[in-house]
Amino acid sequence: IGIGTTNPNAYAGQTAVTINSTGVSRLDLDISDTMQGYLLAENGYTALYAAAGNYVAMGVSGTSKSIKIHSSGNVGIGSSASATHPLHISVAASNDTIDETKGLVKLQSSGGNGMIMGTIASSPYTSYIQSGYVVDTSLAQYSISLNPLGGNVGIGTTNPSQALEVVKSGFSYIRMRSTSSGFTGFDIGQHSGGGIYLNNRDNTSIIFQTNNSPRMYLNNTGNLGVGVANPLSCLLYTSDAADE
Repeated sequence: IGIGTTNPNAYAGQTAVTINSTGVSRLDLDISDTMQGYLLAENGYTALYAAAGNYVAMGVSGTSKSIKIHSSGNVGIGSSASATHPLHISVAASNDTIDETKGLVKLQSSGGNGMIMGTIASSPYTSYIQSGYVVDTSLAQYSISLNPLGGNVGIGTTNPSQALEVVKSGFSYIRMRSTSSGFTGFDIGQHSGGGIYLNNRDNTSIIFQTNNSPRMYLNNTGNLGVGVANPLSCLLYTSDAADE
């Protein structure tokens, strides 16, 4: 079928409609004589527009998943009818497994490296970012850099004043933990009263080092040894220096 032309395009096995114009080709889509949207073509681009207040949608018949461009310009992906942000994804993608087939968003380079973002389905519903070979995450996991060109990182604050600043009301701690032997970790932070705390949560020693060598030991009973790994009294000091 040709509109504006006596020579419409023809394709084997397909029914085609050709709209021809010397300037702009436009196809309006109306309901009850009210224009709802239109297709537009000019030299260099083709576009689909919705009437003011409407949205443009793309989807698959029989599913609730779709892509919607709202009148605000926000893009919604998924079953949500609204898009409150420039990109709003709302799908049932939470899962307790983290791999190349799960997650909410996957960013992948042509070589297969990239990152996956998602949310754990079980309480406390942690969200995550995982970098790796996202074709098969079991083969390689990679590091993530925050502000590699410079700038501070804030947790609980929008105005970090140091390379890393952690802010929280009440007790503000950072925890480091080994997965070996069921250890529960080491906390460092500030108490709500202002005191600074170093807390070994396990029944083991705290070891202080300089130049990658142990110098002082605080064992699990509270004894402090300087140069002594197993102090038997509250404070035990030893030195090999002849003048001490």
